[in-house]
Amino acid sequence: MNQLDHWLLPDGVEDLLPPTAGKLEAARQTLIRVFSSWGFDYVMPPKLEFIDSLLTGTGKDLDLQTIKVIDQLSGRLMGLPADITPQVARIDAHSLPSEGVNRLCYAGSVVRSRPEGFVGARVPIKAGAELFGDRSIHADFEIMSLMISSLHSLGLDDIHVELGDVSVYRTLIEQAALDASVSGEIFGLIQKKARHALVQLTKARVADPVLAGRINALPELCGSASVLDDAERLFASDSVALSAVERLRALIERLASRFPSLTLSIDLSELRGFSYHTGVGFAAYHNGSGRLMARGGRYDNVGELFGRARPATGFDIELSSLLDQLPSTGREETNPLVVVDAVEQPTKTIEAALWEKVAVLRSEGYRVIEGESAGKEALKRLQFDGTQWVLQDR
Repeated sequence: MNQLDHWLLPDGVEDLLPPTAGKLEAARQTLIRVFSSWGFDYVMPPKLEFIDSLLTGTGKDLDLQTIKVIDQLSGRLMGLPADITPQVARIDAHSLPSEGVNRLCYAGSVVRSRPEGFVGARVPIKAGAELFGDRSIHADFEIMSLMISSLHSLGLDDIHVELGDVSVYRTLIEQAALDASVSGEIFGLIQKKARHALVQLTKARVADPVLAGRINALPELCGSASVLDDAERLFASDSVALSAVERLRALIERLASRFPSLTLSIDLSELRGFSYHTGVGFAAYHNGSGRLMARGGRYDNVGELFGRARPATGFDIELSSLLDQLPSTGREETNPLVVVDAVEQPTKTIEAALWEKVAVLRSEGYRVIEGESAGKEALKRLQFDGTQWVLQDR
């Protein structure tokens, strides 16, 4: 190993330097304030947990993404959380065992064994909110409204929200009574929207032609809210699927009324998170670039393995992936840098006056450096004019 290798970081891992780190932290604090203003209580789960709790419920899909270590005290397997939602679900079920509604939020880093996508971070900063104990449509609407308002608070306004509901696909597959391998193949084809191959497969494996037709239609049930009209006709005799469609219609109408600038769409073939989502799923994208900004959904009975089955819905925002879209913090304007001009052999009175003046400036938001290395970025200087300390343009 040569000397340069000592400074290398693993692929997908990087230092956050000024001003990027300050920009991200400002966004994190903004989200915490927004969550709090909506009545969500902040929690800080640990950075290390036993695998048993990390990979239950919503965490089952995270096995390959979780870095694992052996606890030298107990010999049990532990993991670095790759997602915070399973931890918050554990807190709701075990640490805050209320029978009522719990509104919890978080903002911190997770660790992944490999990045998501080609340029994803392995130690991203995530912030999110989870609502436990309410399975009503009002809870879905509340959590989606909070997601959109949170993005607005970060200066992200050109938002497109896509909605779906995995319960439609789930009820169709359950009715078809297929074995796991065939179900998995159908799942993959729907995700790829490979309709021709899907039709061939259901023709061979699904006995009921009406049911096969409904499965085949899923990749086409995407687009504007008018898609729901087609879905209502298609699922008219299926109470579970029809109920999901009606729920989506109600949500779209309420979101459009509350957020007039929002663009909305439906995709009943979007099955991300199928293994743990139980109902409505949603994602927010940037209208211009199509970049994913936030996503979430309903995952009822999440605490069952902790002894308390609870309805739940929530979302998260991966702040690290949005850095280039976040507006400047404006620190150079709202928090100007001040350098103190040194005074040779200052008296105790002069030093006391300086300390008092510096304290006042810092309380007003100025960044004050008492030294000679402020650099060119300093916008103002604090000078002693013979009687008092005066703030002047540099």
